Amino acid sequence: MGQVVLVRHGQAHVGPTGAEELAPLGWEQSRLLGRALRDRGIVPTLVASGTARCHLESLEAVGDAAGWADVPAVLDSGWDEFDHDVLVQRLPALAGDTEPSPAQLQAWFERATEQWTSGADGPGESFRDFMTRVGTALSELLAMTGPRDTAVVVTSGGPIAVIAATLLLPDAGGELWRRLNGVVVHGSSSTVSIGPRGAALVSFNEHAHLQSGR
Repeated sequence: MGQVVLVRHGQAHVGPTGAEELAPLGWEQSRLLGRALRDRGIVPTLVASGTARCHLESLEAVGDAAGWADVPAVLDSGWDEFDHDVLVQRLPALAGDTEPSPAQLQAWFERATEQWTSGADGPGESFRDFMTRVGTALSELLAMTGPRDTAVVVTSGGPIAVIAATLLLPDAGGELWRRLNGVVVHGSSSTVSIGPRGAALVSFNEHAHLQSGR
């Protein structure tokens, strides 16, 4: 039986070049995850990653800590996150002369996400197209692996939530995705087993290694 380990990148911020890069905490989260995967005996035959800088840096940190940094990586934009900036263009800007609080910004973003997952028209990639893109990335990954192989994928919370939601409930709508997407921790891992009956989600959002700080 094969398996795919889905890794969420470490905590990131916008760096001087405008790219989303790992924060110091994100590097440490990724190193802790790499050690945890090493302790679990995870030795990948294939590594894949989204194309964002935070994906590539997380891949570097995880691979170094796990001891398999030399495994060739397949870069695939299918594993990239949805575009948050385009998504929030679906709602009017927050009104008022004062800087909105974090709670106000979160509520505003959640409204934009609800609108996006409902299938409403708007700019950029639709939610259905996003789900299709991630599903295609997983299918292409599985086509490159054997029945006993282990693949590790460094990606973002959104794609991980897509895989989890569709494996838990094939006809899953936006609500389940939103619930899962909202809890995927930076530096966590989720595992999909691949057997004769297809793919099954066997763990989701594992992050005990971050709490123990080992």
